[in-house]
Amino acid sequence: MKSRPFRVVDASDLGAAVRYFRTLAGLTQAELATRAGLHRSYLSELESGKTTEATERLLGLSSELGVRVTVDLKNHDVRLCVSVRLDLRGPRA
Repeated sequence: MKSRPFRVVDASDLGAAVRYFRTLAGLTQAELATRAGLHRSYLSELESGKTTEATERLLGLSSELGVRVTVDLKNHDVRLCVSVRLDLRGPRA
């Protein structure tokens, strides 16, 4: 399975990225949850695309700031890359 970036625009995209990279790493949900200090049930909800307070905050901030959130795998680390898109037309009304 080859690594690929995921553009994250909603909780479903974030969940798909987490599931993809977890599977790529050969980890079960329980193994990843233990390593990350999370409950397996939370990880399951995240992978299924359930919206959580944390995902709402992340996606809300990115939307208001006009940035794109991308999850990518580099050197076996999951990194959150933020690409800034500047809107030179001024503030939103």
